[in-house]
Amino acid sequence: VKYTWWTKLCIQQADCVLVLVDSKNAPELKRVEECLTWAYSSKNVRIELVVIQSSLSQEISCGEEHASDNLNNWSEQRPWISKHHLVRCCFSDHVQDFRRMSRRITGQSIGLVLGGGGARGLAHLGIIKALNEAGLAVDMVGG
Repeated sequence: VKYTWWTKLCIQQADCVLVLVDSKNAPELKRVEECLTWAYSSKNVRIELVVIQSSLSQEISCGEEHASDNLNNWSEQRPWISKHHLVRCCFSDHVQDFRRMSRRITGQSIGLVLGGGGARGLAHLGIIKALNEAGLAVDMVGG
């Protein structure tokens, strides 16, 4: 990441900063990170991590420390990261990831809480089908 006066100005004026990272590597932000820490602590700027995952990085590691572990360890050491978003490549094949991320960032995400089990489980399938037919994508599920 190249740190310029424009980067600093944008962070200083932002309400929300999206930090885009590759899922295979923990980033080395250095100077930008100092500015992000300042913006979070003094201006209460919301900072969210957007992890770009290529189709190759979805493979399972065999006993070795996986790249996602390194990224997870990196992000846990940054208290200023408030949320994580996962966006998969190829972008044209995963437009729903961008839509979901956009709804979450703007506070417009849709959640569905299911409960009861047993016979109600079949009713849940009908509700989910009706929501899909109505064009509503469910972003979070609980219950």
